[in-house]
Amino acid sequence: MNQRAWRRSIIVTVAVLLLILVATTLSSMGFAQGGARGLWELTLDRTGPSDAGRLWFTELQANRIGVYDLGTRQWREFDIPTPFSQPRGLVVDRRSPDDPGTVWFTEFNGYRIGKLDIASGKVSELPSLGNAAYPLDIVVERVNPDDPGRLWFTEHGLNRIGRLDLNTETVNTFPMPPPDPAPIGLFFERPEGVARGYLWIAQASDANYKGRVFRFDIASETFRLYSLGETENAATRLIVDRRGPGDAGQIWVSELTGANIIRVDLATGEPLKHRVSPNFSQHRSLVLERNSGAGRGDFIWFSDGGGNRIGRMNTETGALTYYVIPPGASQPVGIVLDRMDDSDRGRIWFAEAQRDRIGMIDIASGLVQEVVMPARTTVADSSAQDRRREERVTP
Repeated sequence: MNQRAWRRSIIVTVAVLLLILVATTLSSMGFAQGGARGLWELTLDRTGPSDAGRLWFTELQANRIGVYDLGTRQWREFDIPTPFSQPRGLVVDRRSPDDPGTVWFTEFNGYRIGKLDIASGKVSELPSLGNAAYPLDIVVERVNPDDPGRLWFTEHGLNRIGRLDLNTETVNTFPMPPPDPAPIGLFFERPEGVARGYLWIAQASDANYKGRVFRFDIASETFRLYSLGETENAATRLIVDRRGPGDAGQIWVSELTGANIIRVDLATGEPLKHRVSPNFSQHRSLVLERNSGAGRGDFIWFSDGGGNRIGRMNTETGALTYYVIPPGASQPVGIVLDRMDDSDRGRIWFAEAQRDRIGMIDIASGLVQEVVMPARTTVADSSAQDRRREERVTP
C-alpha cells in the first residue's frame, strides 16, 4: 500500500476509532465519577402544549434506552436484547398525538436498528445490517399522517445510507459517493416545492482528508456535494437553517475533534468557519434556537465534550457564551431545545456521558442545573424477548 492510500485509510477510520475509544474508556471514567450508563444521544417527545414531555436517551455503556418524564420526574429504562450493542442515535415516531409511538434507535456495535414500542415497553430488533455497518444517526421521513413513513440512517462502516420502510420493514441502501465517505450525522427537511424532501449528511472525510456534507434528494435518489473548505476534521452533526419560502438558507456543521462550527451559505456554497473552542473539543450535537421577531437574535447551541460545557453562538455576530457544567468531567453529548410555546424562552437539555445525569440550562436566566439518575430505576423485563443472535465478528 502506498503512502497516500495508507493515509487515506487512516483518515477514513479515525471517527470509528475515536468513537470506540470513547466507548471503551467510559467505564473506568464513568465509575470514577459515579456513573456507568454512558448517556449519549437525547431527544424530546411531546404530544402537545399540555404535555410536559419526556426525554428519551441512549445508554451507551448500560446497553439500554432510557426515558425521563418531565411531568412525573420518573425514570425508566429498557434493556436491549443484543449485548454490548452500543446504542447511539434515536428518534421518536408518532403518526398522531393519540399514537403511543415508537422509539427507533441505532446499535453501533450491534449492526442493527432497534425498536421500542412505547405502549408495551417491548424492545425488538431488525436483522443485522451487515458486519461492521456501524449505524449512527437516524431520522423519520413521512409525507403525511397517512403515510407509514420511512426511517433513514447512516451506516458509517459500510459508507452508505439506509432506508427502512415502516410498512414492510424492508431495508434499501444507497452507497455514498467516493472516495471514503464514512457518513455520521443526518438532518431531514422538506422545503417548500420539494415533494419528498432532502437528507443532509455529515461525512467524516474524503481522500483529501476533509470532512464534507452531502445533500440527498429523496425523490431522484441523487447526491450533491457541499465543501467545508480546508478542514481535516470529521463533520459530525448538521442543521439546515432556512427563514422561509425563497430563502436559500444555510447549514451549520460541527466538527468531531476540531475547533470550529462551520456555516455553509446554500446560495453560494461558500463555507465560513467560526472558531468556538480549542482543538479536540468533541462538538457532537447542535440545536438551533430561533427567535424571529422577538428582537433577541438566533443562536446555535452546541455540546463541547472536551471543555465540559455547552456553547451558544449568535448566528449573526458570532458572539459566544459558554455554560460550564458543575465540577467533574461529564462530557456532554446530545442536546435538545425545549419550548412549550412561543412565549417560552425555553430550556436546553443535555446528556452527560460520564455521569448518570441530564443537565438543563434555563435560557432566560442562564442557570445550569442537573437531574441525577437514581442508582436503580424501573427496568423493563426483556426475558420474554427473542434472544437468538447470529454469530458475528465484533471489531
